[in-house]
Amino acid sequence: MLHPVHDEPAVWPIKVSVIVPVYNAGIRIFQCLDTLVNQTLREIEIICVLDCPTDGTDKVVEEYARKDNRIVVVRNEHSLHVSGSRNEGLKVARGEYVGFSDHDDYRELDMYEKLYAKACAEKDDIVLGDVRVKHEDGVVEESVFRDITKKGLVDSVIMPMHCSKNPNKMSKSVWHSIYRRQFVEENHIRFEDRRVYLEEDALFNLTSFLLATRIECCHESLYCWDKHADSESNREYENDEVAKRQLNSLVYVLDLLERNNCLAKYKEALHIAIADCINRYYKEYSSLLFNELHGLLGGVICASEYPILGRYNLKLVSKKRL
Repeated sequence: MLHPVHDEPAVWPIKVSVIVPVYNAGIRIFQCLDTLVNQTLREIEIICVLDCPTDGTDKVVEEYARKDNRIVVVRNEHSLHVSGSRNEGLKVARGEYVGFSDHDDYRELDMYEKLYAKACAEKDDIVLGDVRVKHEDGVVEESVFRDITKKGLVDSVIMPMHCSKNPNKMSKSVWHSIYRRQFVEENHIRFEDRRVYLEEDALFNLTSFLLATRIECCHESLYCWDKHADSESNREYENDEVAKRQLNSLVYVLDLLERNNCLAKYKEALHIAIADCINRYYKEYSSLLFNELHGLLGGVICASEYPILGRYNLKLVSKKRL
């Protein structure tokens, strides 16, 4: 295990602000913080947003903060969950770029140096990085970006991650990237509440990808997503409301594409997402009240023009049946 640098002076100007929502991370918080305070890019600030942890993780964060002046501690008065905590971090971030980390993941020690160098070379709005995924059985796989055109990224963030047509499996996540803070602020990009929308990361990225002028990728696996049963991505969101929140996300995507006058350009990706959603949550939808289902799904289905995509046939869900 690495040890934090003691008495690190505040470094100006701040090049990257890293926002870390913190709940009950357990022992994983040590590796997360160690791989942040020991980054080769020294001009960073680490914004730890304490989301009312109950397992003593807050004490660990406070101890690190006493030893490293670059750690900024924000305390939520009540639980705001991941999305709300990230928004609180954005309020106080001072870096030229902002990045995000889950409290139970870690990264290479030169991650932010490499992403920032890439960003500065072309004044990019967003720089992506490839990802290592560590599974519970110890198997580690690499997930790389294969199409970083705007069309490729937007298609990927709309389509399901597991879709065979998706060339960028990690497009829905934010923690492997950095975003120019002025770009985020000027466009008022924020995270939606994950208690309402299933994929708040994806919605943040969809808005960002649609509005960005320059996006690049550092083709190295610098961030490690540690997938485990009690990971932050699973915390208290997998419940009976998951199907409804997935539908809310689809409605959000449809509205965003229409407002940006690009629904036709990304319609195929939306068709795939709708078909997958209906196929995956058919039982849950069948139990919803008619008015509730019509309000959530009606507009999305009507906009889809009944696509037929492989084994999914949305003609089975006609307007009359709906």
